Amino acid sequence: MCQGMCVSSASTVSALQPGGKSYKEMPITSLKVGDLVESRDVEHKVVPATVASILHTPSRNKEFIAVSMQNKWGNQPSKTLLATPHHTFPTCNDVGETKAAQHLKAGDCLHVAGGKKATVEHVARVPAKAGEETCVYIF
Repeated sequence: MCQGMCVSSASTVSALQPGGKSYKEMPITSLKVGDLVESRDVEHKVVPATVASILHTPSRNKEFIAVSMQNKWGNQPSKTLLATPHHTFPTCNDVGETKAAQHLKAGDCLHVAGGKKATVEHVARVPAKAGEETCVYIF
């Protein structure tokens, strides 16, 4: 059962490619136990993490928080992630600092895939679709 720190089943994740030299974005629903994904340690450094368990549950949330981000290196379009209100994001502030999706605001700086940073452009509450699932991946 999702305890609030989940993402929509429509989300993507950076998975380590065979050979272990690069990550590739893929649908989160295609992950399998044993896959290696991009994660962050307590100092927000990029580290691989092994998927140990996967839980797909019907969303009990009536809404998600849509977090739209623009990367700071500027060569890719904005990206939006649908997260539950209590899902935490690593901030660019103090080492180890995180912020719940429901508390993010435009201008916040976040650590994102590839060891990069992104600026939050827009945060909005959006209703969950009928039958939408939340995904919890345990590393």
